[in-house]
Amino acid sequence: MPRADSGAAADSGAAGDSGSPGGFSAEHLLRIADRVEGLRSAAFDRAARENSHREWVADAEKAFEASGVGGTPTVLVDGTALPGGDALYDAAEFSKALRDAGL
Repeated sequence: MPRADSGAAADSGAAGDSGSPGGFSAEHLLRIADRVEGLRSAAFDRAARENSHREWVADAEKAFEASGVGGTPTVLVDGTALPGGDALYDAAEFSKALRDAGL
């Protein structure tokens, strides 16, 4: 979920309006946002209630699906994915994976 001061809504691929498959109501999302210190603001609440970033979310989802990437996080080096697992979460393993990829 984007930071409140970015003006971004609480909308995401799985968090659309309550009428979408698997979607959540704005009020449900705002209750979840209450758990994140500093997230709630008038602008954030308005964006969540008005679903004002729906088009951006749809475009981002399409781009993700078209990328062929199966999940996040994914790191590509010259179009080739680095191995997953610890290589993406441990600094030493990540450095090794980058070296193995020729960087």
